[in-house]
Amino acid sequence: MLQTVDVEKICAGRHEDPFSILGLHAADAGCTAVRAFLPDAHSVDVVAFDSDRLLGTMACLHVDGFFEFRSSKELPKAYRLDVRWSNGTTTRLDDPYRFPNALQ
Repeated sequence: MLQTVDVEKICAGRHEDPFSILGLHAADAGCTAVRAFLPDAHSVDVVAFDSDRLLGTMACLHVDGFFEFRSSKELPKAYRLDVRWSNGTTTRLDDPYRFPNALQ
């Protein structure tokens, strides 16, 4: 379960294990969650990597740019993020937290 203290630590750049919070995770109540920290993002969509199908729109949980999308369905491990930035531009990103942690 996502804790407020974890969100605060991510936003402050002090979390000791961001891979445990960001990216794709099983969430409470049988849901799947995708989480991202994207300062200066206005909104974020999660799209399937192989088909560009919209999986959902992330909710902004913290004003500093912490976003989360929850789904009752299992989400594909390969996804991208369509980010609409505060300056009006849009970028499609591969979420670096969807890949395994190479530093373990």
